[in-house]
Amino acid sequence: MTNQILEKIDQLSKKQEEQFNQLNKKQEEQFNQLSKKQDHEFALIKKRFEQQDKRFDEQDKRFINHDYLLDKLAEIILVHDQKLDKLDNDLHTFHTEMLTKHEQVMIILRTIDKKLHWSSA
Repeated sequence: MTNQILEKIDQLSKKQEEQFNQLNKKQEEQFNQLSKKQDHEFALIKKRFEQQDKRFDEQDKRFINHDYLLDKLAEIILVHDQKLDKLDNDLHTFHTEMLTKHEQVMIILRTIDKKLHWSSA
């Protein structure tokens, strides 16, 4: 009877060990599946980040180009502004000279008018 009990214990022990091994194998398979799934998801996330980095790099290049173009535009505007200031000064000088000449012509005309007025009287 003791042998039968020992045999039964041995069978149960082997059965438990087999169940444990099957459970362990099943858990290992589940772990591997989850690991593969996480690796795949990580690869997708990494790819998205790389694409975002690429877009950010492209945007940086565009911003640098826009900054350069804005600087060039500011230089052109400054040059034209200086030219307009010079033209304004030249126009003011010309206007002042014309007023002075006009005054001189008016003085000459008054003088001629006076002389004509005196000579006719």
